[in-house]
Amino acid sequence: MAVSVSPGLEAPAELTCREPGLHVLRVRAGAPGGERRIVLRAEGHQETAVLDRVVEKEDDGVLAGSGDAIYIPQETGEMEDFLIWYLENGLGSMLTFRPVYRWSGTRECNEAMWRHMAALCEGLGLRWCHMIDGRELPGLNANPTKAMLAGEGFLGNQAHERDGALYYWLQRKGHASDILFEELSYRVLRHPDFPAYHPAAIYDEGNVYLCFSPTAPGDMREAADQFVNKARNILLGVKRHTGPSVLFKYFFQAGLEVGGAELMYGPLEVVLAALRGASAAYGREKFAAHLAVQWDKIEGLYFEAYGPDFAALRRNMPEGMLAVGGVGNGVFECVQDLVGYMDLCYLREDEPELYEALFRRVGQVSLSIWKRFLEEYGDVYCVCRFGDDLGFKSNTLLAAEDIRHCIIPEYRQIIGAVHETGKPFLLHSCGYIFNVMEDLIDAGIDAKHSNEDQIARFPEWAERYGGRIGNFGGIDTDAVCRLPEREMEAYIQDVIRRCRGFGGFAFGSGNSIPDYVPVEQYQCMVRCIRRLRGEDV
Repeated sequence: MAVSVSPGLEAPAELTCREPGLHVLRVRAGAPGGERRIVLRAEGHQETAVLDRVVEKEDDGVLAGSGDAIYIPQETGEMEDFLIWYLENGLGSMLTFRPVYRWSGTRECNEAMWRHMAALCEGLGLRWCHMIDGRELPGLNANPTKAMLAGEGFLGNQAHERDGALYYWLQRKGHASDILFEELSYRVLRHPDFPAYHPAAIYDEGNVYLCFSPTAPGDMREAADQFVNKARNILLGVKRHTGPSVLFKYFFQAGLEVGGAELMYGPLEVVLAALRGASAAYGREKFAAHLAVQWDKIEGLYFEAYGPDFAALRRNMPEGMLAVGGVGNGVFECVQDLVGYMDLCYLREDEPELYEALFRRVGQVSLSIWKRFLEEYGDVYCVCRFGDDLGFKSNTLLAAEDIRHCIIPEYRQIIGAVHETGKPFLLHSCGYIFNVMEDLIDAGIDAKHSNEDQIARFPEWAERYGGRIGNFGGIDTDAVCRLPEREMEAYIQDVIRRCRGFGGFAFGSGNSIPDYVPVEQYQCMVRCIRRLRGEDV
C-alpha cells in the first residue's frame, strides 16, 4: 500500500498489511499547523484521512481513559470497532480491558484477539491495563493472561472492587454455599495468572471464614493489621486497584503501588481531593479513580429515588392548590457536581471538546427526566423551575460566551418542554448574571428568582427586566437575618416603592430561608409585609 502525506508530516512510503483488519500507520506530526492529509493507495483504490490541526502539547504524565469494554464480546471485529469509536471520540490515552460475562456474554478467552489488541495499542502509543473481573463462574476463564497482553505500554493487572469483599460480602462464617462456591471456583478456573477470584478463605479451629477474622482485635493497631492482612489476601499480589474503599494507607501497606476509588453518582471533587491528599501524605506519585457513570440508567434511578416523593405530594396537596417546583438542579450545577468546579476549568483548557460534550450529555439526560416528570406529575404543578447558580459576586462562574454556547441551548430544550404543557418556567440563579440575562430571556424563561444586595438591589432587576419577565425575591437574606423590625419595615417599603411601575413581582426573601436565619427574624419579615398589605398582625 502506497502512502503519501502533506508537507509537514513524515510517514513511510509503503505500508504492508498481511492480514485483514486494523493496522497502525505511524506518522510524525512535525511542526504545529493547520489541515494535513494522509493518502493511502492500493490496487486502484484510494482513501484520504484529514487531520484538522496539529498542536504542540507537553506530556503531563496523566493517563486517562474510559470504556472498560465490558459490553464488547471477545471478537476481533467487535473490539476493533470499539477501538475506532474510542479513538474517534478522544476518550483517553489508555484503555482498560475488563472482560465480564454478565454483560458481554464471553465465556472463554480469545487469545488471538487479545494479542492483536495489544499490538494495536502498542503501535498507537496507547497504554493499556487488564482489570481483573469474573463475577460469575462462566466468565472466570475469559480473562487474558499477562503474556497475551504483553507490550511496552502494558500497565499490568488491575483489581476492581476486590475491597468490596470487606463491605459487600459480609463478615460471616463460611456456610455450605460459600464453601461450595470456593470449591467450584478452584475446579472451574483454569487461569495461570490468578488462582481464584473469590478471596482466600480463613481457617480457624475447624471453621471456615470468608473475609472475616474470627479473632476480635484488642485495639485500633491490631484492627488495622487485620485489615491489611485481609486486603493482602483479597488483592492476590495485584499492584493497581480501584474500589469503594478510601482507606488508601492500608492498601498501600498491603502491597498496592497505585490505589484509587471507584466514583459513582457522588461528590467527585471530594473523592478526587482525598485521592490527591492520600498520594501526597503517603509518598505516592500515582493514584487512580474509576468513574462509572451509566448515563442510560440515571433517569430510572432518579424516579426510583424521587418518584415516591412526587406521588406523596399529589396525594396530600390540598384541593385547589398547585405546587411550584421541578426535578432539581440545572445543567451547570450538574456538570459542576460531576467533575468539580476546579477540574471543570482545567477541562475547558485541556479538553475543550470533552468540556462541551459534558454539557450536551447532561442536558440530554436532564431533558429526558423533565419530559417524564411533566408527563407523570405535571398536573401537580402550576409553575416549573430549576436552580442553576451561574454567577458569583462580580461575574459569571463561566465565561458568558461559554454559557451561551454550552448551557443556554440545553435550557432552551427543557424550557420548551415545559411550555408545551402550558406552564411558565422560573429560573433560580444566584450571583452576577447580567451579562447573560438577555440570552436567558431569549431562551424562554418567564421569571427569575434570587437577589443579593451586594450584586444589585431587587429594584434594579425589576427596572431592567420587569416588563418582560416576572421577578421573585426582594429582601436580601442578610437583611432578614440582621435588621431590627423598624429597619426591616423601612427596607421593605423602599423596595416596594421603587418596584412599582416595572411589571409584576413576587415579594419575599431574596433566596431560601436557610437554617441559620433566626426564626424570630423570619417572623419579623412576615409581620412587616402583612402590615404593609393592610392586614392586622
